[in-house]
Amino acid sequence: MEEIEEISVNIENGKFSISSTGSVSIGSNSDTSNFASILGLTTYSEDNKTCSSSHIITELNDTTRLLSSNSGVSGNLQAGTFKIGNAEFKIDETTTLKSLLKDINNSTDAGVKASYDYTTGKLTLNSTTTGSMNINIEAGTSNITDILGLTENGKLAKDSQTSGQNAILTINGTEVTSFSNTVTSEVSGLTGVTLKLTEAMSENTPETKITIKQDTDKIFNLINQAVKDLNSVISQIDTNTKVDAESKGTLAYETQLSNMKSSMRTIFMQGINLSDGEYTSLPSIGISTGAVGASIDDATNQLVIDETALREAIENNPEKVKEMLIGTDSSGSNGVINKVLSIVSNALDSTSGYFATKSNSISSELENLKNKITSKTEQAEIYRANLEKQFQTMDTTISKLQQQYNGIDFSNL
Repeated sequence: MEEIEEISVNIENGKFSISSTGSVSIGSNSDTSNFASILGLTTYSEDNKTCSSSHIITELNDTTRLLSSNSGVSGNLQAGTFKIGNAEFKIDETTTLKSLLKDINNSTDAGVKASYDYTTGKLTLNSTTTGSMNINIEAGTSNITDILGLTENGKLAKDSQTSGQNAILTINGTEVTSFSNTVTSEVSGLTGVTLKLTEAMSENTPETKITIKQDTDKIFNLINQAVKDLNSVISQIDTNTKVDAESKGTLAYETQLSNMKSSMRTIFMQGINLSDGEYTSLPSIGISTGAVGASIDDATNQLVIDETALREAIENNPEKVKEMLIGTDSSGSNGVINKVLSIVSNALDSTSGYFATKSNSISSELENLKNKITSKTEQAEIYRANLEKQFQTMDTTISKLQQQYNGIDFSNL
């Protein structure tokens, strides 16, 4: 008699399993049902002839509170916290799957987009950051990351993450790897150049040739604006410190302001020692206090730019222009513009700067005047009271004298 295979089904610890005394085969190309897929019947053990679910079978409702009795996970889920990326999330009595997904997707610190797979019962996280990097997941005090398949016993689950690929490119024969498709100069080694990769190259794709050219217009416009701003500051100082026969500025005789203007102007006009030993000055690149040949009687408070000369300097020797204006040391303090900015910053210092000191001085003087006015007002009030008292006394005395005078009988004299 032929032996009959016995088949049994079982649900244990939330997982569905099918066992047989013989071999078990589930799923066929002709299947019209997704039964095997929904139950995750993909794990087969040859030893005990059992095919079991790869995940816990739940009826998880995304609008039901996760800790409630009908959520599908309430029996195992623990309240508490867990972390994704740099963001911490909380599981409490109000948390639903829908609200949790919303919190994760709205968090920039998490750095992921989350979705829930109702077939596998797992939470899927896609990093919003490109490159071959794992997503940081910490179980914390809640076990939800275990239940959703992200971790096992609090540790990152095996094969739970599929890393992206880093961008690999070759620049002048040197292979460069970048986590991002935006390759900065720090990664590429191309100073001042940012590469944006748009698609992968195939073996049949020709090499891409990149020609890098100095953006003369942008550099010129930045320098031109800096000179305009300095001229504006100088003009404001001149207007407010003006002293002549006709009028005086609001801040006339404020020597600190006048000295600040002179210092800025001197810095722009003084000689500059470059790192290669050259001794030069800004007029050599087209920045001066006036055109060559201008009368010595002309006002020289304003800086002017020879556009042709400055553009030529930028195109022919941009590093020299950069060193003269910005400097070469780590702080940039030896650049002309930074020296001027230092003077302005010192003047604007909220504690010891010119304007803070002047403001405090004026406030103090106003307070002293207020106290003097109060004191004089009190003295005037006392003096007025004394005068009134004297007037009343004189009036009373006159009244008494009048009465006495009226009482004299001049007929008996």
